[in-house]
Amino acid sequence: RRPGEPGVQVAHGQVHSETGSSIYVTPSIEYAAFPCYSQIFKVGEEHWAQLVLECRIRPGSFKEAPGTLSSNKHWPSDVPIDPSFPGLDGLEWLLEHPSDIKVSALLIREFGEHADPCVYGDLVTKVKGPEYLWTELRVQNARALRHLG
Repeated sequence: RRPGEPGVQVAHGQVHSETGSSIYVTPSIEYAAFPCYSQIFKVGEEHWAQLVLECRIRPGSFKEAPGTLSSNKHWPSDVPIDPSFPGLDGLEWLLEHPSDIKVSALLIREFGEHADPCVYGDLVTKVKGPEYLWTELRVQNARALRHLG
């Protein structure tokens, strides 16, 4: 179902939408997993998780738009949100027809001391609380990696 239909709430506006009921997807897993789009929830003591849907999109069925996360929305402008995308261009794809989307996987990421670093990387084990602490750790890590390279 589309945003605005019965039972579907619009949580983050329709910034680039011409219809006011566009479906937003992104080619970037890091952008899709940003906490304002994919909330982090508690699964146990010092243990959180996050869900993202992996989707296949019909070629040519979407309009590309720049990402709307910026330095005034929880992410510094000097750090790319995803190393695979140097800027915000093309990070949001807007679709108008649910039939142009097929869910292909449910992706799960764990955080906290119970998260397996062999699966999720060391950074997730440093999270001691949800949401924007993860964002802060990602920014610090990206800046450190940039200085090494």
